[in-house]
Amino acid sequence: MNDRFLLAKRLAQAKSALVVLQDRLPEHLRTELLQARQRGVEVEVLFRRFREGTYLNDLYQAGMRLFETALPEHEPSQLFVDQREGYAVPSGTAIEGAFSRICELLWRRIAVVMKTRGRVKKVFPQDFLVELEAGKPVFINIRGLGTVPLPKEGEAITVLGVADFLGMRGMALTWTLHISSP
Repeated sequence: MNDRFLLAKRLAQAKSALVVLQDRLPEHLRTELLQARQRGVEVEVLFRRFREGTYLNDLYQAGMRLFETALPEHEPSQLFVDQREGYAVPSGTAIEGAFSRICELLWRRIAVVMKTRGRVKKVFPQDFLVELEAGKPVFINIRGLGTVPLPKEGEAITVLGVADFLGMRGMALTWTLHISSP
């Protein structure tokens, strides 16, 4: 994978790709993945505490599926192509036993990233929580957004976040990655 053309060739022929994201990808690799996705390649992204919301939102908007995963902190970012080949990123070092490693990684998924839209029903500023109007309760933890102002009650918002389910009672986005008004 030292030669970016080799990776482009592999992604051009790929049916699927799995990315382990510990940090931003090199720009040429991100571009190759976006182009692969445009050609219909299925791309899943696994991350651990990576909280660059705009970056993750761009990947989500491109149709990639994102999952928060219990990954060891010290591992590099990785790319797997068609469940057969794996590479450390950015070094390009081949990963032995790619299929077994992929199976192990997929079992470590702990939450899914999803986008939800709605009107703000109630704001709990002391808890950094927002409740959306919905048939079942939907709560959004916006603590991780830093200096973004709290939305106002009645405001329509779109939120990309890490979703945890509250059983049959509702859902909570426990870590908000990106928020916008439609």
